[in-house]
Amino acid sequence: MKLYLVRHGETRSIQQNLLTGWLNSPLTGTGIQQSEILADKLSSVKFDLILSSDLQGAKETAMIISNKIGALLLFEPLLRERGLGKLENQTKENRDWAQLNIENEENLTLGIESLASIHERAKIFLEKLPQLFPSAQNILIVSHNGMINQFQNIWEPTHEFTPFEFLTILEKNL
Repeated sequence: MKLYLVRHGETRSIQQNLLTGWLNSPLTGTGIQQSEILADKLSSVKFDLILSSDLQGAKETAMIISNKIGALLLFEPLLRERGLGKLENQTKENRDWAQLNIENEENLTLGIESLASIHERAKIFLEKLPQLFPSAQNILIVSHNGMINQFQNIWEPTHEFTPFEFLTILEKNL
């Protein structure tokens, strides 16, 4: 089984430099163009299915790609970005990410999903994938920056969190 991972196109909240988390934010015109470019880049691969986060930007990206390549499209909540609770829809400016990554009472009160929780969601998804789709050879996953970094961390535990750029396609054999 081979996985192809892509990040959704630019959303309105990204364009406005807002913390997104589980906020549903539509693709911008640029995000639609990015999704169309990804669809063209991926059109030479025969995908058995596309699995996408159920959040709006990822769903829209996945639908654009699915319409181009004709693969079955399913939505999976496990593929969501890290939940940021009460910080969602607030500006990213002057945020201390190291502080937001600590499990403490303040972050719990704000409803920020812990890194351990998003990591566990990524593990559960990867563990159930071959059981649910045992005959699938090529699967496209449309997700988010944080979740894709969690997959990379599972496959390579020394992986440091890095921005996963738009239009990048990560291929991984399971």
